[in-house]
Amino acid sequence: ATIRYISLGQKRVTVAAGKPFALSTSTDAPTVEWRFKGASGTEKSGTLHFRAPKKAGTYTLYISVGTHAASCTVVVK
Repeated sequence: ATIRYISLGQKRVTVAAGKPFALSTSTDAPTVEWRFKGASGTEKSGTLHFRAPKKAGTYTLYISVGTHAASCTVVVK
């Protein structure tokens, strides 16, 4: 048997400043919690949609289910 807590479609995303991007999640949980650039929320699991910061740099997007978490590096150019 395989137990999936949370896995992400990508470990690194490169996006232009201020542009939208999406990240797919794979989990058996119906919802996931996320934290990104000072904001947080709860969404249905699946594909999550975000907007890149307007300032270039490297940011970390955290996705969690209960006590299990995964992260994705977001490189903004």
